[in-house]
Amino acid sequence: MAALPLRLSWSPPATVVAASRCARPIRGAMHVHPLCRQGPSSAPVKMETRTRDAFRFHCQKRADHHPEPEPEQEQELEDDDADMVASSENDGFDLVEKVQRYQKAFRAMLGGHVAADMFLQEKDQISNYMLKISSSGDLGNVNARVVAETVCARARTALDVASKVMDIADLGLGTTEISQHTAHQMVRTYAAIFCNVAEDAYHMKIEMETIQTFLGALRGLGAICHILVQDTVTKLKDGPLKNNINRHMDTHSQEFDKKMNTLEDEIAKIKTVTKVLYDGLQYARSYIFRLVKCHKTALQHLT
Repeated sequence: MAALPLRLSWSPPATVVAASRCARPIRGAMHVHPLCRQGPSSAPVKMETRTRDAFRFHCQKRADHHPEPEPEQEQELEDDDADMVASSENDGFDLVEKVQRYQKAFRAMLGGHVAADMFLQEKDQISNYMLKISSSGDLGNVNARVVAETVCARARTALDVASKVMDIADLGLGTTEISQHTAHQMVRTYAAIFCNVAEDAYHMKIEMETIQTFLGALRGLGAICHILVQDTVTKLKDGPLKNNINRHMDTHSQEFDKKMNTLEDEIAKIKTVTKVLYDGLQYARSYIFRLVKCHKTALQHLT
């Protein structure tokens, strides 16, 4: 299978690395001139600076000729420092998790539904790919690295869309077309495809078949979402509301299929990889977002 050209319309600026000087402990002697308001300048005071080890506690014997016990504060401080260093490695991840929890708590306080992120582990793996790509020392093909990192970002966003469809399956009122278990299995199958695309991007193996598979998975998510929402809408009473939702869903479905067909035709024209993935992802997100709105409207009249 012929590989698609990894090219972009811009080139990133050259990386400038600035080496910072490390602070070194002061050794030797330094002269301090005391401040005097009047009178002649006194002779400089000579102070011998000592290293940290030189200030360690020296045991003095008491009157009973028994040595004083060694203080344990030094060891306690060192243990605290070690714990602080170990915990600092996960500060970034903890901060993100805290922000997400606050957002969910705020939405719950407002009475809105809080959708669970079903693919946190997969997204973390893709984030590791992106970190390794960006920190790679190979500067021979900067454009290829930028494209690979962009593809990984698209895969992460696609997992968010998949999580949204999974949430709709959880909110179902007893589907007749497909069961909740089947819907979960199908969504996870498409999520695995997004992860595989990110892995291929990490190994710089983006091919035409890879892009087609990615777009096909987006189509699959749209189809599952349509079935789940349609099954909920069918439970509405016959009337203007039900007819209006069905009409909008049919319009959105036709528009989505048309855009995806056009996009797949453009792949044969060797279009830029990142542009194809971006357009396909935007089409799928817009389509599923509209279906989610239809689903919410139907649920409001069923519960």
